[in-house]
Amino acid sequence: MFQWSPISDTIARIREEKDAFTQGKNITLNTERTQIFTEYYSSHMNEDPLLKRAGAIYEWASRREINVFDDDIFVGSPGPRKRMISTSVEWGVGWIPAVVDEATFKEAWQSGGNVYMSDEQREVLIRAYDFWKDNHIGRKLEGALTDDIWDAFGNGACIAAGIPGAEDGAERRLVGCISQGHFIGNFDKVVNVGFGSVRRQALE
Repeated sequence: MFQWSPISDTIARIREEKDAFTQGKNITLNTERTQIFTEYYSSHMNEDPLLKRAGAIYEWASRREINVFDDDIFVGSPGPRKRMISTSVEWGVGWIPAVVDEATFKEAWQSGGNVYMSDEQREVLIRAYDFWKDNHIGRKLEGALTDDIWDAFGNGACIAAGIPGAEDGAERRLVGCISQGHFIGNFDKVVNVGFGSVRRQALE
């Protein structure tokens, strides 16, 4: 009868690390990209938006710290250390004030079992918020989109929803839905009325 061979010590260590990650243990925040992008964008305010984004990506790729860790299966990680969570502040920063709040910061980020953020990383996010709150990509869209765009949310074709003017990250969800192409087919309608009805309506 077939029997699997015992797993190696290497695989056992990899599984142990994976289990720790999926349980939310030993995870840290990565603000390296946040800092590099903020520095680049704030010093290239008048650069063409496409060139600015390309330049920021190049700057991050050339300056970021890269480490190869023991037992890596895939070489590379989002940040300088293993098990890091990264942020993309250029899409919206409405979430930052709540996560760096003085009253809750230590308990939320520096107590046992939580994702860890250092005091230095907190300062990076505070500085990033000061810049990006008026310069994130959602701000660029707000002046270009008409009010009826909000009618699209919740129609089964757009996967995000938001409230105009809200400070709870709605502007970031708007950007995620519109600018990145996060649209799906309106499958709810297809299921309920059928493709034939959709075709007839399109022809009409």
